[in-house]
Amino acid sequence: MQENHISHKGFIKEIREDTIDVLITSESACSTCKTKHLCGVSDSKEKIITVQKPKQQFEPGDNVEVAMSQSMGTLAVFYAYIIPFVLMISLMIAEYYTGVSEPIIGLTVAIFLVAYFFTLYAFRKKLNRKFTFTIKKL
Repeated sequence: MQENHISHKGFIKEIREDTIDVLITSESACSTCKTKHLCGVSDSKEKIITVQKPKQQFEPGDNVEVAMSQSMGTLAVFYAYIIPFVLMISLMIAEYYTGVSEPIIGLTVAIFLVAYFFTLYAFRKKLNRKFTFTIKKL
């Protein structure tokens, strides 16, 4: 894939009518360390990425590479981390300077975060159209 893409290798787990599920293994930076067994910090997780089915034919078990443009990855980080962080800190500061007690501040921030991520979940179909993956056989 191109330099301005974030890509992962994996294999096709399941093929549906219009989507393909690809199983990738996400590894931490420590996973390639020769001494990872000594510190126990390294970890890897299997993730399933759903990709719109292209015209090319695929079979379950095919080795593939899944990619997303780097700008879309940055936008995803913005939605998932930066926006809620800035809003959470702003809410905490605003409530603190208006004289709200700390337990109430904590409760309202927790409620805000639940509401924010529920809203992202509610609009997941619209967001899925914006965040598209490409797939190619290896």
